[in-house]
Amino acid sequence: MGDYTATINWGDSSSDGGTISTNGDGSFTVSGGHKYTEEGSSYPITIFVSHDTAPTASAATTGTVSDPAVSPTGGFTVTAVEGAGSGSQTVATFTDPGGA
Repeated sequence: MGDYTATINWGDSSSDGGTISTNGDGSFTVSGGHKYTEEGSSYPITIFVSHDTAPTASAATTGTVSDPAVSPTGGFTVTAVEGAGSGSQTVATFTDPGGA
């Protein structure tokens, strides 16, 4: 694999080296991971593969970034008295796996 290099352009002005692995049938796979900063967008991803002095080859695809659903928690006890205001009480909490 030392004769091959791969670069992945993630479409958001960043790029890094891809990992090249053999598939056992004479073909190869380029893989990589990336953390996008904004959801709701599609990014043009371009992969460049170089081999010795051969011309650089490229492939393209599109990555769509979604916002994961929030994770709510309920089951809190609300205490109130008939005819009186209950005051502010926690009725649910949630976490956002995508960040604030």
